[in-house]
Amino acid sequence: MSVILLSKSVFLIDKNRFFCVVRASIKTIFLLLFAISNYSCFASSNLVIWQDTVTIIPDGKFIKGERIQPYHMYLTSYSVTNDQEVKTGSIDDTYQFIKVNKKKYGLRVAKIILPGREILDSGLVDISTFKPIYHHSHQTTKTMLFQFEDARAYGIVKTVQQTDTVGMNFPYPIFDSYYETLIARTIELKDGFLFKYPDFIYEEGGMVWQSGKIEKANSSPFGKDIWIISYIDSKSGRKTSYWIDNNRNLKQVQYQFGDKISIQKPG
Repeated sequence: MSVILLSKSVFLIDKNRFFCVVRASIKTIFLLLFAISNYSCFASSNLVIWQDTVTIIPDGKFIKGERIQPYHMYLTSYSVTNDQEVKTGSIDDTYQFIKVNKKKYGLRVAKIILPGREILDSGLVDISTFKPIYHHSHQTTKTMLFQFEDARAYGIVKTVQQTDTVGMNFPYPIFDSYYETLIARTIELKDGFLFKYPDFIYEEGGMVWQSGKIEKANSSPFGKDIWIISYIDSKSGRKTSYWIDNNRNLKQVQYQFGDKISIQKPG
């Protein structure tokens, strides 16, 4: 009889131990699942944050040159102080398609008049991606002649005193800042779209990041269905805003350096 009782006691003890082990194992599994779940949520949330800002390069994915046609446009420049506009210059801007060795390119030529100086710019790009080929800038005090090959820019900068040779390599294929306006007019129009792209600005040391945002304005000084494309220059801090309509026609450009504001208007 005592042997049977002893056996039952041992069985109960082993049974209790078994259930304790099972409970502990289940608890451990739940803790692991909870940790994995939290990690997955954390990873997902970080992925979303990382994906919020899209990096754009001249590959034709987000910026498509075919979205606009050749044009001739005259813009008037103004400085703005206390909401008062004072004329400061003008831009005679032409964009056309040309063929070079049976391939079609986009050629932009702009005559820019500013207080005390004039600039004649010309730039050739791939018509689909706005990948730059060359940029020539003849200014009152200097001449800049640049060529581009993917993630490289080279050329000369000539002044009365000297001629400097330029050769720069970048970690990304870049756009040319001369085409900023056309980039704004051909970018994917999606409300809230955040992006950045590498721009070439010689005066700022070469490659500069432009960080941008696209907003749909249901009401504006230019009517309904207006898109606002804004850039912020990572080095100078310059903020540039473009107002375009649904047909990608330019309505206004605004440049802001600190408290200094200037605008350009067609017509």
